Amino acid sequence: DCNNSDAAISGETNASYIATVDGDYAVVLTGTDCSDTSDCVTITGVGINENNDLGVSIYPNPNNGEFTISTSEKNVTITIYSIDGKGIVNDLKITEVNQMISLGNVESGIYFVKVSNNTNQKIKRLIIE
Repeated sequence: DCNNSDAAISGETNASYIATVDGDYAVVLTGTDCSDTSDCVTITGVGINENNDLGVSIYPNPNNGEFTISTSEKNVTITIYSIDGKGIVNDLKITEVNQMISLGNVESGIYFVKVSNNTNQKIKRLIIE
């Protein structure tokens, strides 16, 4: 934890770490005779603001790549990610509260849809059969 005099984070000894709060983090690699510390990396945007979920629903879900995104407000942006984090649709502007989306010939699987405006975001799971 670079914001806490480079203090180790208790219990975090795995090859990966998911930050639970915004901050600056580094990794220490230790070998038999030495250790080395990486540069600090800033992590921001941890968590999702649950106070306003933007009224997001996706239907039908599961679907064949054609579905409707319904939101409680107009003018939001969606990004769709594959299960491995690759962007399938990036920063698509939605101008209606019920917007039909067609992904074309996308592979079957689980995807994540991030719906956001200037202050809030919501992530929903999307299943394509």
